[in-house]
Formats: sequence, C-alpha cells, structure tokens
Amino acid sequence: MPPVLALVVVIAVQAWPRPVAAPINNTPIVDGADNLTDVRPQGEVIAVAGVDTSDTDRRIAFWQSRIAANARDDISWTYLGDLFEIKGRQTGDIANYISARDAYSTALDVAPGSAAAAIGAARIASTLHDFLGAQAGATQILAANPNATGALAILFDASLELGELDVAQHALTLLQNRSQTPAVTGRSARLDFIQGNTQGALELSAQAAADSTSAGDPASSLAFYNFAHAEYALFAGDLDAAQASYEAALTALPGYPLALYGEGRVAFAKGETTHAIGLLEAATAALPRPDMVAYLGDLYTIAGRTADATKQYATVEFIH
Repeated sequence: MPPVLALVVVIAVQAWPRPVAAPINNTPIVDGADNLTDVRPQGEVIAVAGVDTSDTDRRIAFWQSRIAANARDDISWTYLGDLFEIKGRQTGDIANYISARDAYSTALDVAPGSAAAAIGAARIASTLHDFLGAQAGATQILAANPNATGALAILFDASLELGELDVAQHALTLLQNRSQTPAVTGRSARLDFIQGNTQGALELSAQAAADSTSAGDPASSLAFYNFAHAEYALFAGDLDAAQASYEAALTALPGYPLALYGEGRVAFAKGETTHAIGLLEAATAALPRPDMVAYLGDLYTIAGRTADATKQYATVEFIH
C-alpha cells in the first residue's frame, strides 16, 4: 500500500467527531424485520493487541441490543456504524470498517432518506478505497444539502485519491471557510504533501496534532494526528521528529499498530534491525496488513532468518 493511500485508510474517518449516543427511537417493530439482524449487527468486539477498545465495545453492545429489540430503527443502525468506524480507527482492523459499512447500508435500507447514514456510507466507501463510490455519494448528498460539511470532507478525500486536485482544492477551500478544525488542517497537510510542499505538510500536520490535543479530542484522534505528522517527518528523513511523534501516538493510544509500524521503520533506518523486528512483530500481531507483513519479511531476510521471512511472504500471498 503506497504511503499516501495508507494514510487515507485512517484519515477518511476523521472528518468530524462522531456521536456515540442517540435519542430514543420508539419506532415499532414491523413484520418481516428479523432478517435485518443478519447483516453484521454483532461484529467483533474484542480488544486488539494493546489497544483498549472496552469503552467502544460497551457502546457497540448497547446499540446491538437496541437493534435486537427493533431491527427497523435506522438511528440505531447508524450509530452502530459510527462506533464500528471508531473501533476501526482505534485498531486499524478493516473488519470493523466492513461492519460499519454494512450497518450504514442497513440504515439506508430502512430509511433511504437518512442523511447521517448516507454520509457514513460515503465516508466508509472512501476508507475502503472505493473512491468513485465515495465521490458519487458525497456529490449526491451535497446536491441535496450544500451545507453538509461532512460530505465536503469526503469529496475532498475521494477526489484527492482520484487525482482530481482541482475538485479537492475547491472542497478544501469551502471547508476552510466553514471551520478550522484539526480534520481540516490535516487535509490541508495532505494536499500540500501531494503537491510537493513537504515543509508545509509538516507544519500543518504538527498544528493539527497540537490543536487536537488542545481540543481534548478522543485518544484515537490524538493518536492519528501524531501518527500522520510522524509519517511526513519520516518521508522527509527527520528520524528523531518521526520517532517523537510515533511515541506521542502510542502515548495517546497504547498499542496503536500503525505507530508501532512507524517506530519499526525508524528503528531500521537507524540500523537497529533487531529492535525493528520486535516492533514489526508486535504491529503485525495486531494488524496483519500486507505491507506491514511484507516489511517484516524483509527484515527477517536482512537478519538471515530465511524461514521466518518465507512465512511472512506466504502470509502476504494468502491475504491477496
């Protein structure tokens, strides 16, 4: 996975803080609704490696119980999607994003006019690299409601990944005119980096991380913004700055696999191959993403551990 695409897996769900509670919906259960409970309402709600997802898991369980009582409650399905997105951001586990996608899809089946579910579905499409679908969904939402700020953020993300920089810049300008949040600043950093302004990306990503801290954002957001800044620093060759920001990400969210992966790359760049292997082993145990598994295989090869390397490469092929 190219570095910039690796970032979009996480940044696409950073548009705006998502609520984790909703007003009570007293819509009665309708005949024939039971089949809807087969569409991933349960998901997987266990902590991954050192990341503590227990609070998110409790909230997921709450909305699952609401759905069990009323499978035609689009609000419950939407909030369940929100929470699986949050868990995906915490762990990097794609299974959570797929559960979120299915929850939003079910919400739209129940209530085709739900703006919240439509925005969630478009956002997840971008996260899962269906950029054309995300762009189309965001455009449709904005046609109905030009003030849908979340859809603007999705339009930016998808257009940037499709190489439509003019559209991305227009969406970003509208976002900047409406709000100056870490999410907007982080997107500005990404556009600067894509356009070759690495220093601008570093400055803006550092600002996003600082602003997120000042705002008291959730741990997953703090971890991500520090991780993003670390990535730009690593790309720029500033190993010490990258290390500091990866550590900040892990302080915010202990066990964060992407930050462990980053620290492993820094360790290897500093010639600390054994330490790098330990970090990559921890990262891939939590999140066996193909690029990370392949990187661990390369480290094993360099260390002369041919049999271990072969197993990692076979794992990549299996994932493929």
